[in-house]
Amino acid sequence: MFITTTAVCLISCIALARTQSVTNSSVLESFTTKPRVFVLTDIANEPDDEMSLTRFLLYANHFSIQGIAATTSTWLRNETFAWQIQDKVLEWGEVRDNLTKHAEGWPETEELLGRVYSGLPVYGLEGVGEGKDSNASVALVAAVDEASADDPLWVPIWGGASVLAQALWTVQETRTQVDAASFVAKLRVYAISDQDDAGPWIRSHFPDLFYIASIHAFSLYRLATWSGISGEAYYDFDVGGPDSSLVSNDWLESNIRSSGSVFAANYPRFAYIMEGDTPSFLNLIQNGLSARDHPNWGGWGGRYGRTTNKSNQWVDSIAWKVPGTDGRNYTSNQATIWQWRKAYQYDFAGRMNWTATADFGAVNHNPRLYINGTGGSEYLYIEVDPGTSVVLDARESFDPDDDDQVVYTWSQDFGASLTGVGDNQVPVLRIEEGEGGKVVTVVVPSEDTIRNNGYWSLWGLMEGGLVHVLLEAWDDGLPPLVSYRRVVLKLRGFD
Repeated sequence: MFITTTAVCLISCIALARTQSVTNSSVLESFTTKPRVFVLTDIANEPDDEMSLTRFLLYANHFSIQGIAATTSTWLRNETFAWQIQDKVLEWGEVRDNLTKHAEGWPETEELLGRVYSGLPVYGLEGVGEGKDSNASVALVAAVDEASADDPLWVPIWGGASVLAQALWTVQETRTQVDAASFVAKLRVYAISDQDDAGPWIRSHFPDLFYIASIHAFSLYRLATWSGISGEAYYDFDVGGPDSSLVSNDWLESNIRSSGSVFAANYPRFAYIMEGDTPSFLNLIQNGLSARDHPNWGGWGGRYGRTTNKSNQWVDSIAWKVPGTDGRNYTSNQATIWQWRKAYQYDFAGRMNWTATADFGAVNHNPRLYINGTGGSEYLYIEVDPGTSVVLDARESFDPDDDDQVVYTWSQDFGASLTGVGDNQVPVLRIEEGEGGKVVTVVVPSEDTIRNNGYWSLWGLMEGGLVHVLLEAWDDGLPPLVSYRRVVLKLRGFD
């Protein structure tokens, strides 16, 4: 079970009153670094790609967008629709000015339009080989070249993978083995299953490539982690667990399309499920929950595990006892996403509200969290000795909307440490509340307790002796919004 302490704290305005005109940018959401992202989408196959692109653009200030390319897939084999991407970017451009009043770092509309590309209108590996370059594959190669191993390029694949396959083929054919390996090391892929024959070819020919994907029989998407975004009714899994009302067309009508802007009103109705492609970028959103290079820690986009302890291929994993609406606990791979549904749907609604007004005081914004004097969204890493304790102090945290109350909840994230399914495989931390819930003392079990309980009796029961503490902070605005901070405790003597 999770160990939690919860407290309610009235947040005083420490930077600026909630007014119509914001002059102090310190309350605006901003980021010092952003993940590089190049999206491949079979847009026009069905409405969900356009739906995912809508949400993606609402978080455009979280990313360094290097490209958005129209591709084919098994469902769209002979056409690409880059113009639909351009139309959606132009729609977004109409609300960009409003968005800048609520957060910093938005790209210019013309900049995004200049980064819309198209792959070849052929299926899968038919578009890979000599003379098969497209403006999308050429741009993708250039984007990887501008990246680095420490600042890699993320490639969310919403349809087929042929553009990525052609980029890799070109580099392999035209560069030395060392340079090609360096190129691969600068790539991170999250594919929404395999939707053509290029994905399996890539994993076979480039086994060192960091590649996240649900691997299952072709088109059996009910088995995929990403279907947890909204697919329980259509695919018939975890019945009674997720709150399906939050991903219904009725909820989307009331909370998204009616937000007041044309951009909101044009959000499509889904044909099968809502936004099946969205999990590919949810863990790139800088909300403090996920860590991009650690898919096994989990986040809004799900949790994935390595196929072997040294593999760079990441596949479906498990959830840690997620409580369902029916009172049962769920451990499915899909539950690693739907457990966060209230958070990612309310956040979507909150940001869509931004599109309708330049008035900062008219809409809600996420709390800003600081732990031990450190802000931002990156996780904190602290080395501790077994049998000792560490103090986590969040008293510098605040909410930019001065009339909001914020609920702070601290918990141990067992799932981030667990790679097996047993209940006794992760040492249990004791979390003691102080200072009205903003300060806690985390007590670590002794070395004897850890070893005698067999927590390290098998390989992989814990990743490198790491245990995780989460701070989750919900405000009471409309809609309520959440922020997170993750603290990773490295237990000395356990590797």
